[in-house]
Order: sequence, then structure tokens, then C-alpha cells
Amino acid sequence: MGDTVVGVYYSPPDQEEEVDEAFYRQLEVASQSQALVLMGDFNHPGICWNSNMAKHAQSRRFLQSIDDNFLTQVVEESTRRGVLLDLVLPNKEGLVGDVKVGGSLGCSDHEMVESRILHGRSRAAGEVKDNKKGFFKYISSKRKTRENVGPLLNEVGALVMEDTEKAELLNAFFASVLTAKADPQESQTLEVGEKVLQKEDLPLVKEDWVREHLGKVDIHKSMGPDGMHP
Repeated sequence: MGDTVVGVYYSPPDQEEEVDEAFYRQLEVASQSQALVLMGDFNHPGICWNSNMAKHAQSRRFLQSIDDNFLTQVVEESTRRGVLLDLVLPNKEGLVGDVKVGGSLGCSDHEMVESRILHGRSRAAGEVKDNKKGFFKYISSKRKTRENVGPLLNEVGALVMEDTEKAELLNAFFASVLTAKADPQESQTLEVGEKVLQKEDLPLVKEDWVREHLGKVDIHKSMGPDGMHP
């Protein structure tokens, strides 16, 4: 995912429709960004955000524009004298979080609006099809609980509680059930006796064949026996 585009806008109460239309044209271009957050004082007190409706034509035109450009309004509390004027409008669900309204800055009679742009979450959502391992790693990092290894029984039937002892017990168990595998190089040894292999007897591996198979390697997988990462 690329960078997040952040736009700040102010619309005075008596703004002319020509200026509105110029803004909507700019918004249409900006909304092509993969991640856009538009915020500011839009001065549309007549909009009911619960029903997404408005009495005035100018406010209805504003609602139409943000709907056409797939923007979502995420501020839920009033920001000035019981009216919601200051908005935060991301173009992706989950792009903005932790929205808080409260306090004032300087002599302004508007409440401050605080929010966080959640880069990691958007990146995880964008990469879920190609990088499932990274997605589940992100989900695990957000879990409030962690699953730890519970008590184990050792060879004499006693409970093992300490993490170090549990690790040693598990290590001993896996060592007892796993058998050493033959060296890959040894398994590929050819028993040719006194026969001398000619060049035409060797398997032919073409460059385009190797390139095709390398192109199918999942770059998110772990390294192989050769110690090389994809």
C-alpha cells in the first residue's frame, strides 16, 4: 500500500455553489488515491448523519459527493454548540480509528477532533490475498490474550510448571520422535560404476524453465534447506 493522502478543508457558511462544485471536482481526483483522509469544518449543520439526509439542497449535494467518492463520515459527536460541523472522511473502512472529541485549541469555540490513521491495518487488509502469513501475524499482535503452554507431565508423571523445564521437556520429546534425514546431496549420488557419462546423458535444464518455476515461488514462505530466502 502507498502513502496516505490527508486533505484539510474549510467551507464558510455563505460559500457559493460555484466554489462547492470546484471542490467536488478536486475531491473526485483526490479520491482515486488508495488511502485518503479528508477532514475539516464543512459547515453543514442541517445534515442528519444517522439517516444520511439533509433539508438544504447545498447539504444534499455535499452528501451526494462524499457518497459518489466512497467517503465515510466517522465523527459521531457534536463539535460546536451541539452541532456536528467538523468531519473526518476516510475513503476506506478501518483507515481511521480512535476518534475522540473534546477540549478546545486556543480561542476557538469548536471542540477538537482527534483520530489515528491506522497504516498497519490498511496494509494488512490490502495484502491479505497475497500474504496470509503477514495478515495472521497482524491479527495475533492485536489479540488481548496470549495462549501459553500449560503444565506438562514429565517421564515420571510429575507436573512441570516452569517455562524453562517445559521447553526442555518438549525439546527432549521432539528429539526422541524425529529421525535424522539423509543428506540431500547423498541421496542424489549416482552409482555409475565404471560408466563414463557423456554430455548428452546429463539432464537438460533450460533457463526459461528455471525462470518460470522461480516466478511461482511464494516470497512470503520460509527459507529452504539451502538456507536461501525466497
